[in-house]
Amino acid sequence: MAAYGKQDFADICEHYQPLMDEHSVTTKMLKSEFILDKSYAAARTLRMPQIFSGILCDTERCKQYKGLSILFEIYLVLAVNTAVCERGFSCMKRVKNDWRSCLGTEQLSRLMFSSIEGPSMDNFDAAGAVEKWWTLGNRARRPGFNPWQKEQEQEIRDDLYEDLVLMDQETEQEENVRQEAISDELGLEAENVAAGEKRLAEALG
Repeated sequence: MAAYGKQDFADICEHYQPLMDEHSVTTKMLKSEFILDKSYAAARTLRMPQIFSGILCDTERCKQYKGLSILFEIYLVLAVNTAVCERGFSCMKRVKNDWRSCLGTEQLSRLMFSSIEGPSMDNFDAAGAVEKWWTLGNRARRPGFNPWQKEQEQEIRDDLYEDLVLMDQETEQEENVRQEAISDELGLEAENVAAGEKRLAEALG
């Protein structure tokens, strides 16, 4: 009986030693309290829940078994399964969907907490929340107000300006081509006139 669970308890003490150090509880103290508590439980044929409650609910025994009481408190907050975590992941998937992928960590945490711990939609009165949202904003809530209107108008003006510049460049290029064509035609006519005058002079001479 004295050796039963000794190695398992030693592994537990080693695992939680950093937490025990914060409360000035040594491994030697835990082992001695464990042996005393086993003897106490064996003499009274107590089950594990009774051992837990007997130490945690009795002030005197809690002082007597200081190390074990801290260890029991740690075990009482450990989750017995991962269902809570899985529900949290499912909630996060519902809240942070494709349309709300830019949610920050703080806001996501608030929305998840409201979804998991908050009241059901049937029992929730949204009047207070809507009133607070309507009155405490940085600006008045105006239906139909577009905060990006100026940016959108500026983008339209920039696009129009680029189109006008492009049209001017195309017009200038077309004018240059036309002037070059006229110059070529005038040059060709001048050459023809000069050639005709030369032939006429040769014929008269």
